[in-house]
Amino acid sequence: MESYRPTHWVFVPRQQHFMNDVFISYAHIDNETIEEDQKGWITQLHRILQVRLAQLMGAEPRIWRDQKLSGSDLYDQTIVEQFLDSKILVSVLSPRYVNSEWCARELDEFCTNAEQNDGLKVDDKSRVFKVVKTPVEVSDMPPRIRELYDKLLGFEFYETEPESGRVIEYNEVFGAEAKQRYFEKVYDLAHSVYEVLKTMKLGSGPQQVPTNIGVSKTIYLAEVSSDLYSERDQLRRDLIERGHKVLPEFSLPPLGPHVEEAMQKALPDCDLSIHLVGQRYGMIPEESDYSMAELQNRIAASFEKENFERLIWLPKGADPQDDKQKAFVDRIVESPDAHRGAEVIVDTLENFKELVVEKLNPKPEAPKEDIVPADDASASAPREGGANRIYLICDQGDEEAIEPLEDYLYDKGFEVSLPDFEGDEAEVSELHRQNLVDCDSVIVFYGSARNSWVDIKLRELMKATGYGRSGPVEHTAVFVAPPYDRRKERYRSQSATVIQQGGQFASTPALEDFVGKLKSNG
Repeated sequence: MESYRPTHWVFVPRQQHFMNDVFISYAHIDNETIEEDQKGWITQLHRILQVRLAQLMGAEPRIWRDQKLSGSDLYDQTIVEQFLDSKILVSVLSPRYVNSEWCARELDEFCTNAEQNDGLKVDDKSRVFKVVKTPVEVSDMPPRIRELYDKLLGFEFYETEPESGRVIEYNEVFGAEAKQRYFEKVYDLAHSVYEVLKTMKLGSGPQQVPTNIGVSKTIYLAEVSSDLYSERDQLRRDLIERGHKVLPEFSLPPLGPHVEEAMQKALPDCDLSIHLVGQRYGMIPEESDYSMAELQNRIAASFEKENFERLIWLPKGADPQDDKQKAFVDRIVESPDAHRGAEVIVDTLENFKELVVEKLNPKPEAPKEDIVPADDASASAPREGGANRIYLICDQGDEEAIEPLEDYLYDKGFEVSLPDFEGDEAEVSELHRQNLVDCDSVIVFYGSARNSWVDIKLRELMKATGYGRSGPVEHTAVFVAPPYDRRKERYRSQSATVIQQGGQFASTPALEDFVGKLKSNG
């Protein structure tokens, strides 16, 4: 029997006292299972969201969804009252959802009622959350749903295989990795829902001061190619949990000019922009010649604001999978326009997150008299009677090629530190940073590595003081060794002495002059 279907609801503005914390709006077909003993996708979402919210709130949340009807997507006035008396609506997007008259109306009427009463936003946070179970083309959405969804940041519970374009939903039936991604996304959703519930509670009772550690900042976290979805989610989650505001708060539009317009609105409020660059070039918005990642980087590079900083992260060991991405990475490293005002970091995600935390919450500068304790003056002063320490940086492929240079420096009386290639990524990165702190000078060995690798290593020297070094590295050189090409033969640098090896290793006037300067400071 068909349920009562009201054609119009009349809303009376009032200060609401909500019956539910969360209302889950979904199409019933999306909760059906292939096997009888399985739990439905929506049932799982409801259960895990309930548990995680209870852990965050310290009390049981009131989450409501229609569990009586199966497949008809029809409901009576009782359901209308439930979603109108809810603080938050979680809308589960799928092809059936956008084709369901009642699901669309549920979303529309919740938004209309919210706008006429307490407002659709709380402290600039939306009370509607878009959970994308199965992606839907924008052109397939009814105009009103499209209008509402354009303003929302989606929690995407799927990924797309780049080769086939096949959509894989996050579900435990697809294996352990898909299950883990599912839990991560529900936890992200729960945290965002909790933040809105907490804000609404603060607004209705005695004012409390949030106890976030450090000073809250606003960060623009650029959208990424599909191979970095997980890394971006991890970073976004970490920033939000530390009390920072992360933009954009809604999905960027598919048109290039609209992306620029959205960023021009967002960036003036930001203290920092972060750009994660992976192995794939990614989606190219309409009316743009650049991928979403490169377009955002270009817009941020041209943005000017006092004390605005930009960080670009390249995963350590990443290898661009196509020519467009290789060219993009080369531009980031070599083009002043691409990395204007930015630090380029090639490292693990965990180490990069540590750097971001340091940027957002810098440690207070110690008084000058406390920088070098009297009993540890060697931390920044030249070693008296001790060997001058050179950090000889090379790529792993050049371990054997550097041996003649390493022996030459040792015979000249220097301690030579080398990178570690045997530990895990965290250990390798930690030793690299420690070597940058401890050394007196640096030589970057330019052998089999790419030009971009050399430039990145030189830029990393600029960060050494942030790792605990008392001052910049005074003497730096790039030692250019075979195999040669035209670019290497013409290599020049304003920030380092360039020493050309030529053929077989031999002491050259340029090398002897550089070593002489080091000895005079030793």
